Amino acid sequence: MGIRIGTVFTGTVDQVGEESIQTKFFMIGVPLIPMESFFVLRDRGNGVDGFPIPLNAKSVLLAYLRWGAFIAAIIAGVMAMVTPSYRRGPADFIFAGVAVVAWGLLTFLAGRPNKASLARRLIFKAATGISATPDLVPAHVASEIHESLQKNPMQDSAAWRFVASSYQARLENSEQARAAAEAAWAQLGGTSTGTSSLVADDQNR
Repeated sequence: MGIRIGTVFTGTVDQVGEESIQTKFFMIGVPLIPMESFFVLRDRGNGVDGFPIPLNAKSVLLAYLRWGAFIAAIIAGVMAMVTPSYRRGPADFIFAGVAVVAWGLLTFLAGRPNKASLARRLIFKAATGISATPDLVPAHVASEIHESLQKNPMQDSAAWRFVASSYQARLENSEQARAAAEAAWAQLGGTSTGTSSLVADDQNR
């Protein structure tokens, strides 16, 4: 079996449904050099649909840590198995077990969005169809989204004001718009209740 040389998308973080942040690495057997990060709309297995974003430090770090723990678990397991059976004991598998646990924690727990971040992204998702925060969205896409928001009938809801002001701040670098977004966020209570209120307002209109 040859060593794979090419690129791989790995380091998944901040996942919300199918959407996440991943980093494209150059690899020789294992990921070596981070090339660019992407906001992934969907993972196609052999690639991703999404758009490039600035290199994400959390994605890069967790990619290295996850792969490092995975490789350490394999090496430790192989070394334990090749130890003569008359010398092999439970202690020989301790390091492999620790590495497996570390890999599991790094893969399934680390890198999740915190409660506040998840709540914000769910509101963006409900309003625009994309859970990415406006600072990650390409300018031309952000402009189209902001324009469509102006035609939205929910302009008196706090959730709409939060989303629209966030996109205005992204496009105009406006401190006033940022303050308006934070004021609307505070009005929502800073929780995921904003998502349900956004959907409820939409259904009532």
